[in-house]
Amino acid sequence: MAAGQDRVFFNVVFGTEEFAEFIGTEFIDAFGIYLNGVNIAGFAGLPVNVDHPNMSGIPGTELDGVLDPTSGGGNPIMEFKGIVGAGSTGNTLTFIIADSGDGAYDATAYIEGLGSSSPGGGTPGGDELTISAPASLSIFAIALLAMSQIRRRRII
Repeated sequence: MAAGQDRVFFNVVFGTEEFAEFIGTEFIDAFGIYLNGVNIAGFAGLPVNVDHPNMSGIPGTELDGVLDPTSGGGNPIMEFKGIVGAGSTGNTLTFIIADSGDGAYDATAYIEGLGSSSPGGGTPGGDELTISAPASLSIFAIALLAMSQIRRRRII
């Protein structure tokens, strides 16, 4: 990070075709944001996925539902931030979108405003965590574990 900068911000909208018919099943679309190996994508203390209680239907679109942090208020934009040591280097930011159990229905995450200051317009999500600079071996182990759990979809 540049001198004097110690935060990263961005807005996210998460949606899935698996809402509402697959809530509580083994088919779970999910989204994660890992800053130096720590998932900072959570809202109201819960992970971002199809089973989140703030998922809301959006008729008339290809996505059947979005995570609406305003509990039905109609603004599905969530703002996330992570804190790192001022001027630290070697930080990693990894966005993961995953589906377990099927390849038939899709999920999406729209990401905007990635930068060192708040882009505005979103409902703050996640906890304000201070993340230490990455330890290469532990980040590598976490990445391997995450990759072993993710199935990539292919459109045929």
